[in-house]
Amino acid sequence: INNICARYKIVIKNKYLNYFGEISYGLYLYHIIIINFVVFLFMKLRPIQVFNDIITLILINVLTYGLTIFVSHLSYKYFESYFLKLKDKYR
Repeated sequence: INNICARYKIVIKNKYLNYFGEISYGLYLYHIIIINFVVFLFMKLRPIQVFNDIITLILINVLTYGLTIFVSHLSYKYFESYFLKLKDKYR
């Protein structure tokens, strides 16, 4: 996408979209782990008996998106940014 943006001189000025671009590797890396965790959690707690199917699906999706963004943020802030700084140092 950066090559396309550079070629056509597209600048994205939305800080949230830019931040999602920064944590995109974490989003890609952690999403399947979070999906499995949330589904496992719902199977263990059995909220299906409490909620109907639509509410359960909405809760699974909201929790998955929220936890994936949260874990990706933590990973970027405390892990990935350290190595990105090292990359700039040894270039």
